[in-house]
Amino acid sequence: MGDPTTPEPTLSRPMVPETATAQSFRASVLSDEHPLSVPPDLYINRELSWIEFNYRVLAQALNEHTPLLEQAKFSAIFSNNLDEFFMVRVA
Repeated sequence: MGDPTTPEPTLSRPMVPETATAQSFRASVLSDEHPLSVPPDLYINRELSWIEFNYRVLAQALNEHTPLLEQAKFSAIFSNNLDEFFMVRVA
């Protein structure tokens, strides 16, 4: 395994600069004018996000470089997600 005298590596969170949207959101939250207002561009459409995720899963299933068993697993995930999407969101 590892040498007991060698210290374990620590994972640190990388410093990521804030975007202008994050800065404006932080400013709007900290301001006294509208403490609960959130800019509309920060909302994520749940249904579109779900469909985009399912598209990425299907892309992995159809990728020629993905092993065959993994393709079958991705296909099953895609099928289950699509069924659930129509049962929950459409019906």
